[in-house]
Amino acid sequence: MKINYLFLFLILLLGCQQTIIQEEIQYKEGKVGNPTFSPLGGIFDDVQTITISCSTPDAKIVYTIDGSTPSRTNGIPYTNTFVVNSFVIIKALAYKDDVADSNIVRSAYSFKVSTPQIIPNGGKFPFEKTVELTNTTKDSIIYYTTNGANPSSSSSRYTTPISISSSMTIKTIAYRYGWSYSDVATANFTFEAETPLFYPPSATYDTPQKIILSPTIYGAEVRYTTNGDEPSKTSTLYTSPILLQSSTTIKAITIKEGINNSQVAKISYIFKVKTPDISPAAGTYNSSQTITITSTSGASIYYTVDDTTPDNTKNLYTAPFTITQKTKIKAIAYKTGYEDSIIKVESYDMTTDQKIDDPLFSIQGGSFNTPQDITISSPTANSFIKYTLDGTTPSTNNYFDIISGSGTIKITNSKTIKAIAYKDGYSVSNVKTETYIITGKVETPIITLPSGTYNSSQTIEITSNTEGAIVRYTINGGEPNSDDTVYTGPISILGSASAITLKVKGFKDDYQASDTTSCNYVFKLPSPTFNPEEGTHSSKVTVLISEPVFDSTIRYTLDGTDPTVTYGTIYNGEYIPVTNGQAIKAIAYKTGWVESDVSTATYTLKVANPVPSVKGGNFTTAQKITLSCNTYGATIKYTTDGTDPKTSLTAIIYTKGFDITQTTTLKSYGYLTGFTDSEVITETYNF
Repeated sequence: MKINYLFLFLILLLGCQQTIIQEEIQYKEGKVGNPTFSPLGGIFDDVQTITISCSTPDAKIVYTIDGSTPSRTNGIPYTNTFVVNSFVIIKALAYKDDVADSNIVRSAYSFKVSTPQIIPNGGKFPFEKTVELTNTTKDSIIYYTTNGANPSSSSSRYTTPISISSSMTIKTIAYRYGWSYSDVATANFTFEAETPLFYPPSATYDTPQKIILSPTIYGAEVRYTTNGDEPSKTSTLYTSPILLQSSTTIKAITIKEGINNSQVAKISYIFKVKTPDISPAAGTYNSSQTITITSTSGASIYYTVDDTTPDNTKNLYTAPFTITQKTKIKAIAYKTGYEDSIIKVESYDMTTDQKIDDPLFSIQGGSFNTPQDITISSPTANSFIKYTLDGTTPSTNNYFDIISGSGTIKITNSKTIKAIAYKDGYSVSNVKTETYIITGKVETPIITLPSGTYNSSQTIEITSNTEGAIVRYTINGGEPNSDDTVYTGPISILGSASAITLKVKGFKDDYQASDTTSCNYVFKLPSPTFNPEEGTHSSKVTVLISEPVFDSTIRYTLDGTDPTVTYGTIYNGEYIPVTNGQAIKAIAYKTGWVESDVSTATYTLKVANPVPSVKGGNFTTAQKITLSCNTYGATIKYTTDGTDPKTSLTAIIYTKGFDITQTTTLKSYGYLTGFTDSEVITETYNF
């Protein structure tokens, strides 16, 4: 029979196509939706809470975290969110009865410790700095170096803020078991002393001045010059106030061991002879006047009465003189080392007019313990008043001018007021003088940092509630006096003496000095720290010792005795091997500090528990078991009959994997010379 192959082929093709189309439809309509993860896999710097969901109602989800393929019979049933905190690949499958299983979806979670923060993040500083290292990853450990080398888990372990006082580069890294190391954070620190402080400030003075120089950091010294040379470490050492009696430029630097010298501070003091004071005041008088001229103590005064300009070839003033007619007096003063004074000019007219009455003060001069409001008036109606507050003589053509009896002059500090009254058609009154001494007691200054024991740099601020008071202090235990250092800003103290007594006192002209307030500061080194920390370890341990205060010396012992500043091995950064049960004791000391307390770390070396490749459970097929131990060189013994492998005669030394084909209780432990044995681990396999 002749077969129509073409027809047969078409029938077969159509039939196959119909079958495939139906399967695809059934497959798409009947397959469970793929599981979805929240959050999606990635790299994280904190533990993650994992949610797995499926869009198919009533679908069940099973997942694995051991690399195996999830199925309806293998994996962990998903019932609630769970936490992952180390690298893991999660595989998930969703399924439902009478419906095709979903595709297997996988998501990988990696963990990297966040980069530590260095606070402050480097810079230039004038005095000791306390550096903090922080990290946002919970349970992470921070390691650091101060020599520019990249840190590792063998570097110094950060446990407490680091006190540094010399230029360095700090590098830090953070670690957490099962996570990737963080990136390295780096900060560069340089130290340069601040320029010295000067008191009083640069200005023009008409009397000798005592200049006080002070560093801003305790333990520093100030070197200075007054001849224009740049100061250096060989220049004059400041030890007491510098008496200046002529115009001078002072250049000074602050020097402290371990940090860079300060920049040069330059300050100029100008001395200028006080403008001569001519008394009585210029004005119109109805009788002859006796003229007195005064100026800076020790100055030579020259004057003219013929309207010519005075100089040192004119009349030398030696005693009061009398004028009887209209006269213009000009005077100038000279003194070696001082700039010449300004020329003072006063004009006097003579008249037969009546002389105006002298001014009246509302309060007579005297001593007061509160500020005073003074009113000046004249008995002569419609008259005017001129007055001064600096002790000089007023005249009708200068100084403060008020209408008689109007306004008040508020006196808050001791002042001498001189006043005259004048009015057209009258000769000027006599000069009326009143001196007001405002007295009281300066309030005791306040020190912001209380007495105590500290283990890092401290900055002290001092305040005074008495307006205009000058605060002076000592840090050698001496009573502050008018020649001691003037407080002008925060003081840094650390490490030049183990115990510092700060005494502070307030001063103000015409006031009684305040009571002295004091604080005592002790600087004690924090205890050394150990890396790794004490405790139980499953591998051989070598220990590093570190001290947060830079440049400290550490001594340690391994025989149980307490080290001291003179006893024990000096630690030089080496790794110290320890044996099982051994204790390391360490102490730190440094010049200018109280030595630390002794810190102790005891180390137990214990073999890690054996780990079977397959945990106990219910099985239907034979299981291949391998045993491993994280302690290098350890030997594993095991039994399969339920007996104790430490004592049983049937215990076997593990050398290779073995099969379990029937219900078995597997017990195993690890041992190694110099280590404590591991625990006995029990796993039961049911068939």
